[in-house]
Amino acid sequence: MRAFIAFEIEEAVRRRAAQISRALAAAFDPRAHGRAVAWVPPQNLHLTLKFLGEIDEGVLERVKERLAVPFSTPPFEIDFSGLGTFPPAGPPRVIWLGVSAGARAVSDVARDVEARLSDLGFPREARGFHAHLTLGRVKGPVGARVREAMASVGVADAGRCLVDRVTLFESRLSPSGASYSVLAAPRLGYHQTS
Repeated sequence: MRAFIAFEIEEAVRRRAAQISRALAAAFDPRAHGRAVAWVPPQNLHLTLKFLGEIDEGVLERVKERLAVPFSTPPFEIDFSGLGTFPPAGPPRVIWLGVSAGARAVSDVARDVEARLSDLGFPREARGFHAHLTLGRVKGPVGARVREAMASVGVADAGRCLVDRVTLFESRLSPSGASYSVLAAPRLGYHQTS
């Protein structure tokens, strides 16, 4: 199965992020660029901490065990604002909404996840971690239109939400797109049971 680890995003933030995506999509000429960007459906918006790829049941159980160990990072808030692309220069492949508050805590948890899984055969990210919410993946040539559309949207602010869990998702791909289901969702921070 395909799996990844992420922070789930509150519904209000997903709705506002979807409005930003629609504003960006409207800035493109639909006849020339309507299919050039695959926009992430609102229900699939999440902040990825680690993509695991294809894993078998045995490895999945070990991942769940590693994630069940309490995280030292307490619950915190993330503020989503500011648009960007990967790569930042040249032809864009990903359009994203940035993290303006909470980025350090997100990075701390991402490093913790990397460390917990390092001996299970998952390669470490070659690029540095950059907290973001993927809004769309560029599928065709758009030239400067992506950055022009981003500039036309102006301030892109999807708001703030609390994250209190790290979620292990299964990703199922189909012709109609990806669907995600929760496999485990351990809480952030140490919790007393008494």
